[in-house]
Amino acid sequence: MYLVLMTLKMNCNMKSCSMKVLFYLVPFMLLTSCTSDSENEMSCTGDYDQKVLLAHMADQLIIPSVQSFEAQAQEMNQAISSFVNTTDETTLEQAQNSFKEAYTQYQRLAQFNFGPADQLNFRERVNNFPVNENQLVTSIENEDYDFSLSMQYDQGFPALDYLLFGQGSQGETVDRYVNEEKLQTYTEAVSEDIANTASLLSTQWQEYREEFIDRTGTAAGASLAQMVNSWNEEYEITKRDRLGIPSGQVTLGFANPTKVEAYYSGLSIALLHSSLQAAQKVFVGESLEQGTDGPGLADLLDHVGAEKEGRALSEIILSQYQIIDEKLLALPNSRLSDLVDSEKQAVEELYIEASRQVLYKKTDLPSMLCIAITYVDNPSDSD
Repeated sequence: MYLVLMTLKMNCNMKSCSMKVLFYLVPFMLLTSCTSDSENEMSCTGDYDQKVLLAHMADQLIIPSVQSFEAQAQEMNQAISSFVNTTDETTLEQAQNSFKEAYTQYQRLAQFNFGPADQLNFRERVNNFPVNENQLVTSIENEDYDFSLSMQYDQGFPALDYLLFGQGSQGETVDRYVNEEKLQTYTEAVSEDIANTASLLSTQWQEYREEFIDRTGTAAGASLAQMVNSWNEEYEITKRDRLGIPSGQVTLGFANPTKVEAYYSGLSIALLHSSLQAAQKVFVGESLEQGTDGPGLADLLDHVGAEKEGRALSEIILSQYQIIDEKLLALPNSRLSDLVDSEKQAVEELYIEASRQVLYKKTDLPSMLCIAITYVDNPSDSD
C-alpha cells in the first residue's frame, strides 16, 4: 500500500492526482479486502464442511419443527372453531389444551427466526407478548382483523392466552362466548391467522432449503451467521422478556408479574423450559423431534479448537445450560407470575445464571467463528 501511494505521489500533478489515486487504489483495496475476508473465514472455520451441518439443521431440526408446528396449529384452530360453534366447558377445555400444545411447540421453532420466518414477520405475528388488553378489546369491538402489522400486541398466542383463559372461570368464559358474537369471531380470526401463517412458513421452508444449505461462510447473510444471530436473539428474549422484565431484574428491581409470557394460562415456566431446551439442542445438533444426534454449533467450535480460560468453549456453554436448567427445575411448581414475589431470590439466581450464558453465546462463540452479531439489542437490556 505504501509503495502504491509513493508512486502515485511522484507521478501526479495537483489536478490529476486525486483521480489517479482513486483509479489505482480502489481496485487494490477491493482485492486486499476480498483476500483478507476469505483468509479470515478459513482461519475461523478451517476445513469444516458447513454444508453437512446446514443440511442436518434443515432436515432434522428446522423443517421438522416447522411441520410439527403447522400440524399443531391446525389442530388448535380446529379445536377453537369447535368451541366457538359448540360452546360448552368440554369444548373450551379441548381448545385450551390444544392451545398449550401449540404454544409449547412454537418455542422450538422460535430459534430459527430468519429466512422465510423473517420475511413473514413470524415472531411478531405469532408471539408479541405480553398482550395489550386495551388494544385487544378495542380491536375486538372495531372488528379489526388485520394481523399483518409487526408492532401489534393484540394477536397471536398472547391474544389467545387472554381470550381463552382471561375471561374468568370456565363457566364465565362459556357464558361470554355464548353472548358475544364479536368475541367469537375475533378468537377464530386470531387462531386461523396462526394456522395460515404456519402453513406459509412450512411451504416456504421447503423452497428455501437448498438456498439455506448452499449459503456457506461466516459473513453477514450466510446461513451460519443468520442461524447464530437468531439463536442468540431468541435466547436474549428468553433471558430478558420471559424472565428479566417480569422479575424486575431489568426494571430497577420492580417486579412485573403480568408481563410474563402466557400470564393467563400460567404456562410461563413450561414455555421458558421448552425454549431453553430447544436452544441447547440447536447447539449440540440434536433433532428437536426424534432426538437424532448430528453436527451442531458445538461440533464446529470443537473443530476449530475454541477455548476459554483453558477449557473447551463448547463444554463451558453446555455446563452453563445445565446450571440454568437445575435452577429452573428447582423452582416450586407454580406460576412464574407468583414466583417473582414469593421466590424472589431463586428467580434472581436463575436470571444471573442465564445472563452469564449470554457472554459465552453472544460474545465468545461468534468471535471464535468470525460471525458478527447484527441484530439490534433491546434498549432495556443490560448486556
